[in-house]
Amino acid sequence: MSYDLFKCEICGGQVSRRKSFSLKELGGGNGRACRHHPEVVELIKKLGEETLKRDVAGFIRNFQVQALVAGIRVLYTLYGIWPETIFSYMRHRRVEPQMIQATRDELVRAGSWRMNTEEILSAVFAWKTVSSRRA
Repeated sequence: MSYDLFKCEICGGQVSRRKSFSLKELGGGNGRACRHHPEVVELIKKLGEETLKRDVAGFIRNFQVQALVAGIRVLYTLYGIWPETIFSYMRHRRVEPQMIQATRDELVRAGSWRMNTEEILSAVFAWKTVSSRRA
């Protein structure tokens, strides 16, 4: 079984696809390079850190949107405060428009502004569990 050999762009040696990385995919130029070169290792670390930062930022943003949707639904169910009133307040507090739109979209996806009985009971039970731990 034959396989293709490529020229390493750093040392000029012959290297297989399995023993090399594409520099283009790593954001470091064209061609392929041996895995063991310090330059390649540094590019891999940089790419990994950027990916991790992007994933964490996405998780935090998603968590913030979910928390806002839960809060809006509670305020509407218990106090009758309309979501548009809350969005207006968010605009007044200079919350970024993308966050407001993501919250609006998630609220629509939830299906209803009003919490159903199961959600209310679940929230009360969770609150009671947390408050009993503090005592």
